[in-house]
Amino acid sequence: MGKNRIKIQRNYNKRTLKLPATIVSVESAIPVFIGYTGKAINQEGENLHMQPVRISSLLEFETIFGAEFPETGIEVHFFENTPGVFDARAELNQQIASKYILYPSMQMFFSNGGRSCYIISVDRYSDDAGTIEFSHLKAGLDIAEQLEDVSLVAIPDAMNLESETLYYSLHKAAMEQAARLRDRFVVMDVWLGSLVPDQAIEKLRRFDFGDTPVCSFGAVYYPRLVTTIPYELFDKEMVKIGGTSVKNLGELEKLNRGLFDMAMSAISQLEMILPATAAVIGRYVTTDTALGVWKAPANINLDKVHRPEFSISQSENDDLSLDTEGGKSINAIRAFTGRGQAIIWGARTLAGNDNEWRYVPVRRLFITVEQSIRKYIRKINIEANDQNVWKSIYETIEQYLVYLWRGGALQGYKPEHAFFIDVGLNKTMTPQDILDGKLIVEIGLAIVRPAEFITTRLLFRTDIP
Repeated sequence: MGKNRIKIQRNYNKRTLKLPATIVSVESAIPVFIGYTGKAINQEGENLHMQPVRISSLLEFETIFGAEFPETGIEVHFFENTPGVFDARAELNQQIASKYILYPSMQMFFSNGGRSCYIISVDRYSDDAGTIEFSHLKAGLDIAEQLEDVSLVAIPDAMNLESETLYYSLHKAAMEQAARLRDRFVVMDVWLGSLVPDQAIEKLRRFDFGDTPVCSFGAVYYPRLVTTIPYELFDKEMVKIGGTSVKNLGELEKLNRGLFDMAMSAISQLEMILPATAAVIGRYVTTDTALGVWKAPANINLDKVHRPEFSISQSENDDLSLDTEGGKSINAIRAFTGRGQAIIWGARTLAGNDNEWRYVPVRRLFITVEQSIRKYIRKINIEANDQNVWKSIYETIEQYLVYLWRGGALQGYKPEHAFFIDVGLNKTMTPQDILDGKLIVEIGLAIVRPAEFITTRLLFRTDIP
């Protein structure tokens, strides 16, 4: 199996030789979430809109950015199953429902193991259900480019953009940013809107995300999640009532306490449907922390979920995972009786047909290794670009890669089977490179890949009594 390669270059200046003793891996799961918030003010009263803010809990989010937008689309309908006996059913009118889903997405992120992350608030909530603007989210994405320690990108509010073209264009820009910086990975959902599932999947696969190197910096998950997050914040005057002469929930509370309680019970059972992105990224964090970034964030159950929005069969899963034409793999979230109500059942990038970059953990490990070594190289103060420096760099990188190999990140019975390191004159640099002040290191890695298909052979004998 061929080894993936990293080519690292920096210019050197003539200073005292001082090499860091070891390479420390950068944090592999620091996401940035981009979207709309109720406010963006710190304790000093400073405006933090369009400024990246690092937080580590939902409480911090609420303190700086506020809570959820009051839901505007709740309706309660009363009906009689038998004469004189009323029942109530709550539903969400999608035409007037709130478009702001960053806050509940953060609930999903932290509930599924999320820790530290960045928030970029692109604007405040408007007075009505709101309109999600491509230009606002794109501006937030451009600001995210400044963040050096971000390793994951998510834009939950983009799910409520007006079209799949806008949604995928925004995420294409995010993947292009990731491919250019080589330090982050983009997680997204299948845009649904008013489309039926087959149409939505076809729209994604027809969209031009760019070439394989760009597509390898992103992954798609499907379907959305029916969560256990309740609708707790709403204006009673805005909740429409059907099946009685009362117009809204506020009036009902004053006129008929029994029906009001019935309506509130129905609202408490209303299921909030959210894109999977934030919950999945939470599981990226837990997997990286417990097992390592090289482990596939798959076959993991999601918390605060009743079920996936749609049930996916094995044949449908195969079609999602393997796109024979365009290679745009989609990672399914599935329910299995006795195992879990919502299990991540795939770990492929959008470059699903590429032999080198089809798997999420392969691309993300490469990002981590490359950025860790780049950070080490940037710290080096070099007096001369010579054999002594090259030897020291080689030994330090070798120590780091052996550590990864022993942890199970790399293949091979011996370290020399798992990686190679090249640095030096007539290896990675020409005499002209050295004259131009260039230090170039090339690294190859044999990364362990997920086992997607495990085959069991069963032999049945008929000649045994």
